[in-house]
Amino acid sequence: MCIRDRLNKGLSIELFDSDVEHSINEQIAHDPDLGVLELKRIDVLLKNPLKKFYMKYHGVIEPTIYPAWGCHGDLYIIRAETLWYPFTVSCRTVFWGLLYGYHDKALILFKIGKLTPVASLDVVSEDNGEIVFGGENIYQPIEFIIGPFKREVYAGDKQLFVYTLNKPSYTSAELYKHLDNVERAYEELYSVKSPHNQYHLVFLKETGGFHAGSMIVLDEKYIKTSKGLTLNLVHEFSHIWWAGKIKLCSPDSTWLMEAIPEYITTRIGGILGILEYTKQVKEVVNKAKSILRSGRYRPPTTIPMPMNEYSESIWRVVGPSIFYEVGNVIGYESLDHILSVFMEESLSSNKPYCLTWKTLRRMLYNLDERVSQILNRYGV
Repeated sequence: MCIRDRLNKGLSIELFDSDVEHSINEQIAHDPDLGVLELKRIDVLLKNPLKKFYMKYHGVIEPTIYPAWGCHGDLYIIRAETLWYPFTVSCRTVFWGLLYGYHDKALILFKIGKLTPVASLDVVSEDNGEIVFGGENIYQPIEFIIGPFKREVYAGDKQLFVYTLNKPSYTSAELYKHLDNVERAYEELYSVKSPHNQYHLVFLKETGGFHAGSMIVLDEKYIKTSKGLTLNLVHEFSHIWWAGKIKLCSPDSTWLMEAIPEYITTRIGGILGILEYTKQVKEVVNKAKSILRSGRYRPPTTIPMPMNEYSESIWRVVGPSIFYEVGNVIGYESLDHILSVFMEESLSSNKPYCLTWKTLRRMLYNLDERVSQILNRYGV
């Protein structure tokens, strides 16, 4: 039996707590989802199968995606059968990491003292500051944030847990209403329902937004208005599918993780009446054409992470612009239908659903020959 673990390059296994005879091999390898990040791959070879074990990790955290993220210092964490991408927002108070479960069962034990955990996985037990998270058949990302959070709970048709470091800008009831509107608009446009019956909504500063599992993290500076809150919720909600349920399984596909959510945000923003859709599309397409004419342009399919500010603008401007232009040719309803098919298939899959740009590109090509002109113009 082999347990394969992938984690930050700075961390190593310090303790494998089991009576089963085993050996541990480590090597640097590319991550299995994006294919562009270097991670430490650890294989634990077991002589006999086992149902439960603990691995203790220790080391110096190395920033993996953005140099501004990551805190150099010792980190101890006990957990089992997970993938850990550690980053920190504040070394003293907050850290967050992306966890992955590839096996049938996972059990994660945090010793976190008085700090508040936020997680997209249910708490199994809590005793004297030790919080145990567990679950079965975990194939989706599991997000953990730990810090001195204030927590509110709102119980509607679904439960909403709201975590803030400061005085909240919105009540939990207001946030629930916004999230409910986003869910309804998504279902109307794409005929898919969210797989989650509860959400963890977390507000931080200077982090940007991100998502995993039932957790949505928003940067406070982008949600000062009701419009900003809704648009950011739509974008992060889109990641339930894009780079969530739907894995982008080749290096030339990673740009889709932002291009498609940006496109969807504009579509739903128009449906909800908080964006002038035609005006927004025109502005983004004009920006994309300006970038295309610049001598620094690179096709988004050739831009890996980490990115600088200019290459990120290609992802976030040129990427959605390609979908706007394709939608204008084949009809936005047809493009939305194609996206909804992938989303529906990912929901019915028990394992990570894989999509590559090659597959999506071929489908778009077959709909209208004018699509090929658009994609060729942008070099994708």
